Amino acid sequence: LYSSSSSSSSPPSPYLFTSRRVRKQEVMRQFSRGMTINLLGLGAALISVQALVGQLVAKTLSSASANPFIASAAGAYNPVLALDVFLVQAAVNALTGHFLSLLFTMRLTQIIGTGGNGVGGAAVATRERVGGGG
Repeated sequence: LYSSSSSSSSPPSPYLFTSRRVRKQEVMRQFSRGMTINLLGLGAALISVQALVGQLVAKTLSSASANPFIASAAGAYNPVLALDVFLVQAAVNALTGHFLSLLFTMRLTQIIGTGGNGVGGAAVATRERVGGGG
């Protein structure tokens, strides 16, 4: 990147691979766009989980005869397959991923918005309460 033979050369720029400095507004806009996408994905995953659970309940109830305790007897046909359970697990994993991504993005937005200390207005309010505000 820069040769060590010239002793008068300056250290490399922290923005070595970028032609310009990234602005705070651009980062916040990207975080906002990411949060919107996460909310849309979260909503779609919630709808799919509700549909999958409804389908599993319908399968279970349709296989039960007049007496639901007979259907659970040994040797009875169980229409709920392992694949159905894996589909519910996959949808819950998608929900968890969207939720955690949204949570971390909101935390990063809070840290960037407060200037890097990540505390926000809580430190000021605590100091006013403890100090007596006199």
